[in-house]
Amino acid sequence: VLSKGEIILEGHKELALSDKEEMNGMFSVSLPITAHLAPVAKMLIYTILPDGEVLADAARFKISSCFRNKVNLKFSPSEGFPGAYVNLHLQASPGSLCSIRAVDKSVILSMCVVMATNHSCASLHSHQYRKYRNLFQVYNHLKEESGYPDGVDEYPDSCPVGKRKRSLMLKTWGYGIVDVFTLFRYVTLKIITDAQTFTPCPDDSKAIEDTVEAGSVETPILSRTAGEVHSKLKKKKMIRKYFPETWIWDLVSVGPSGEKQVPVHVPDTITEWKAGMVCMADIGFGLTPPVYFNSFKPFFVDLILPYSVIRGETFTLKATAFNYLSHCIMVTLLTMYREPDYQAKSSSKTCLKSSGSNNDIKFSLWQLVFAKFPGDVNFTVSAEAIQMNALCENEVVVVPDKGAIDTVIKSLPVKMEGFKKEKTYSSLICTADSVVTEKISLTLPDTVVKDSVESSVTVLGNIMSLSLHYPELLLDMPMGCGEQIMSQFTINAYGLQYLEKTGLVNDRNRVTAVKNMEKGYMEMLQHKTKNGSYAIFDASEYFSVTSEYEEGNAWLTAYVVSSFNKAKSYIFIEERLQTEAINWISSKQMDDGCFTSDTVYHGIWKSVSTQTIAVSAYITAALLELKDPSLEAVVKRGLSCLKNHFTNETSIYNMALMAYTFTLAGDDDMRETLLQKLDTLAVREGIDELVHWKEDEDEWTRYSFSGTELTNLEMTSYVLLALMSKPNVTSSDITSAYKIVKWIITQQNSLGGFFSSQVTVVTLKALAKYAEHVYNKDSVNTVTVKSDKGFVKEFHVDNTNSLLLQKADVPLPIAYTTEVTGNGCVIVQATLKYNVPPLKSESGFSISVETIPQKCVESSRTAFDLKIKVGYTGKRPVSNMVIIDVSMLSGFIPVKESVKLLNQTALVGRTETKANQVIIYLERLTSEKQEYTFTIEQDFVVETLKPASVKIYDYYNTDEHATTEYSAPNCH
Repeated sequence: VLSKGEIILEGHKELALSDKEEMNGMFSVSLPITAHLAPVAKMLIYTILPDGEVLADAARFKISSCFRNKVNLKFSPSEGFPGAYVNLHLQASPGSLCSIRAVDKSVILSMCVVMATNHSCASLHSHQYRKYRNLFQVYNHLKEESGYPDGVDEYPDSCPVGKRKRSLMLKTWGYGIVDVFTLFRYVTLKIITDAQTFTPCPDDSKAIEDTVEAGSVETPILSRTAGEVHSKLKKKKMIRKYFPETWIWDLVSVGPSGEKQVPVHVPDTITEWKAGMVCMADIGFGLTPPVYFNSFKPFFVDLILPYSVIRGETFTLKATAFNYLSHCIMVTLLTMYREPDYQAKSSSKTCLKSSGSNNDIKFSLWQLVFAKFPGDVNFTVSAEAIQMNALCENEVVVVPDKGAIDTVIKSLPVKMEGFKKEKTYSSLICTADSVVTEKISLTLPDTVVKDSVESSVTVLGNIMSLSLHYPELLLDMPMGCGEQIMSQFTINAYGLQYLEKTGLVNDRNRVTAVKNMEKGYMEMLQHKTKNGSYAIFDASEYFSVTSEYEEGNAWLTAYVVSSFNKAKSYIFIEERLQTEAINWISSKQMDDGCFTSDTVYHGIWKSVSTQTIAVSAYITAALLELKDPSLEAVVKRGLSCLKNHFTNETSIYNMALMAYTFTLAGDDDMRETLLQKLDTLAVREGIDELVHWKEDEDEWTRYSFSGTELTNLEMTSYVLLALMSKPNVTSSDITSAYKIVKWIITQQNSLGGFFSSQVTVVTLKALAKYAEHVYNKDSVNTVTVKSDKGFVKEFHVDNTNSLLLQKADVPLPIAYTTEVTGNGCVIVQATLKYNVPPLKSESGFSISVETIPQKCVESSRTAFDLKIKVGYTGKRPVSNMVIIDVSMLSGFIPVKESVKLLNQTALVGRTETKANQVIIYLERLTSEKQEYTFTIEQDFVVETLKPASVKIYDYYNTDEHATTEYSAPNCH
């Protein structure tokens, strides 16, 4: 008897038969049912007759999945009003830690979410399912769990003419007739025998008479669960404005009693909430079946809005009151919204019939809304049951005792036309009981969208303040591939380490950083391949449609190993995963000590030879950061590779990276040689002689995968790391580093990031190292920002507020004088944000968008296809990773299934679907045109539609980009 790929029970039974008895009859076998047999058990019974003939049969049984940790979850009560407080009662084995979630059932249905079941979790207990990343993959395996794995399968030899042997044939499960070998293969047992077990050669002249019905086979529970989900694929005044998709997502310990009451606040959504709980304890694992809470009001109001609109568009606001009471009520329905200098109000009174009548039990009020001002506009709809002497539907009007008034507030984003742009001026200013004055100036382009300009000045008392303030939003770019996930992860690790070393850590920033790292860790596990490496895109999806990069990426895997090692003092990191990844990296080392240079996505290396050295230097540095003695031989060979190529190295980037690597290795001679050579190549600018490094622009533009600014910043940051990473940093090192840091700060954006995700990580890693050495808790400064037109704003910075972001809006034009007095360092940043008109432009890419159909037909009023044609037109033979960003027309949403199909098309590594946006990640682009088509459908009617924008850009060189627009097929 087998279950989950293992033999659970085995035995034999003897039957005494005389020579005269026919071998025909029945006998019983007792099968004890235990949890080890769940969720599916296969039983094989066979015998070998004296003449060598083998008889066999098999059966399959579904077994209820039970766990030793008996858990229970219950709402008390199981239904209630929105906004009410109810208790969640937990039961589990004493000491259990339980994970609870409660999600809006409509979200589960619309998103095809498969919640865990006893069956699916029991399946995951087997070693043969551990390689699968989600329940869908387990389900797909369960559908085909019979047979031998690749590499050990067997096939019968071809039948010689005229040779026929007798063998028992079996009818089975709709697959035709099978023999004994097929039965053993079905239950996944290998046979070592000299008996004849393969399919006999066919005898066309004789019908097969000996047949035995095999055991019935049933669809796995998991597949039925998934199928069901897909087949179902919606007199106190209370204001409802909290409408989350996920209500409860928490970890709770039940303590020694094994029971706990958790008070929870019901959200304002009128829906059915589906909850579940998973518990772990010493005794084992436990899982509850789904439980439900019904959040309902018999009399309520609803307000439907589009996801967003663009300024100048018009839509009809629809507010609806519902009556599920058993009697009629008189209702006053009021809608109201307010924009700057403008307020609109509409009201109506009507008789709302009872739920027992044959008429409508709802009443709607329509109001035409013109989106005049950008920003978030709050819409309020209120319905009140009022007392009236008049009859309603020949019934006396009744006012309910509870819930006589219902008010809903929802916010609608009104967007500005065009594309967002930003300019920043950032400066690190240090004082020593002195006054330092600096000019700030930023200018707008000639053409900007009216009323779109925002101007501000920000003052920070710590080099890391801005980045720590926005750890999840450092770049206004998609962050969905493996490198970008790791960048967010690593920034939190370095930030938390810096806060600890400077004594600035507190419960709030620690919890935030740990939460972000845990999230990134779980997301990155989706990129892990079978051999231990990590892939740029989600391995479970990407490798199902392409095999080009099935081994993962050496550069990214080294990045992951180093970052996980940094974070393991803060969150749980499974050591087995680290070992597997390190072993895979080691296997990529060549005879000369260099590492194989695979496809690299963060865009810094200009040729194959340059890339090999850069990859080798990066991986060697990552392994050195582990400080693992067992890697000494691998590291030694890696350093040997770098030394052998050092003499002929002309890439400034590689020299900077090698300087950092040899600093970690403690090779002072190589470090100093490299730093001295780099010093002769440094660029010094301005009176303060700000220091940075840059490659030859013409050569780099021709060959590199990235823009020169990005590359210059990354290699400058590696020089800073080399200066700050040796065991004993001297005052001379800090003096040299200061001029580098001043230049780096000038490159920072308003969110604290730098150009791209990977460059941001390297730069913040270097800044954190520098900041640890220069942190001064006694720093006190006063910053005064003033203009010739009389504007004055003063900021005070000291140790108590050094991590705070002090920000003030300032009038245009940005032409200010900054005066800093005191002792210590501050960062002053001026920011201009504005929109530019959505004009078609192409620089490095070509892009066109076509609607299908192009002309209006009846069906295109509510749905149509977008066909996007793109190509690379830049100076290089191939682009780096490319982003296609498609905005939706107001009132339209993408059809998720059609977008998901793009994952199976050429060069697509990932897609992301939001209500008003589709993001398509491409591995690369060449001059060969590519087409991508998906469907959008109308979710809300919006009139006077503005065109929607589509843009394409190189993720690591945004100077290469193209933009265009599209409109709905004209049906007017």
